[in-house]
Amino acid sequence: MVIILTESQYNYIKRRYLQILPIFERELEDQVPAWYNNKFGKNEGFERYYDTVKDSVVEFIMYDIPNFYDLGDENEVEVSKKLSKEFDLIFFDEVRRYYEENR
Repeated sequence: MVIILTESQYNYIKRRYLQILPIFERELEDQVPAWYNNKFGKNEGFERYYDTVKDSVVEFIMYDIPNFYDLGDENEVEVSKKLSKEFDLIFFDEVRRYYEENR
């Protein structure tokens, strides 16, 4: 089975925002900003914190895609990249704010 994401499907996170929000909020708390800040410093700490939160949320979303394991390797990477870009657009500012308040 091949899944092709069209432009309308690219809004996967937006369309499921209320379903994804609890996962996102849990990951913000589970990944402790102060630990990243203390270990890596302010800028690198944020980058590593952000990437960890994003990767985790995207992974949970991908598990939600029907027949995900039927995707070929290329499609899995492509889906992950598109979800990551969408995550950046929707959640970057909120992650930054949470990190700054809790480091």
